[in-house]
Amino acid sequence: MNLQTMYLQQSSNQLLQNNSSSFLLYVQLESETVRSFDWRLPKDGKPYTLEVAWNFSDETSAKTDRAMSIFEKVTSGGFDASVIEDLKYVNTLKDCTVLLRFGAEVNVWDAIPSDPKQIAAFEKAFIDAFRHFSALAKQYAPNAAVVFSPNDVSNMNVTI
Repeated sequence: MNLQTMYLQQSSNQLLQNNSSSFLLYVQLESETVRSFDWRLPKDGKPYTLEVAWNFSDETSAKTDRAMSIFEKVTSGGFDASVIEDLKYVNTLKDCTVLLRFGAEVNVWDAIPSDPKQIAAFEKAFIDAFRHFSALAKQYAPNAAVVFSPNDVSNMNVTI
């Protein structure tokens, strides 16, 4: 088994190679779907791992208010229709271990406030959104695993 990882984004015309066994797929929550990458996923019956990084369009450079509004929209169900559709698709993938990575590396986003009171609100908003997403995944893609994926070097204002 070749443990090569291929990084996939919509802007790339890269096709998957048959000798890869794991793939990292970046999906913008507000504008893309996992299904839109179907043509790039292996169809040869060989087992593989697919890590879906459900990201936000400007997550690493967003201001605190923008990140908080995204978290609140997730928690209130504002993205549920598209997320549920994608999770149902993910649940149909065969020969595939799926890891769902929501809000990856949140601990290094520029949106993290420096004020301790604002940090607590930011953390709570992220946790609420993560839990909402996880509940949807458990219901609609029970064979997939939701993973928390912090960066190994944290923002100086955040302890994980």
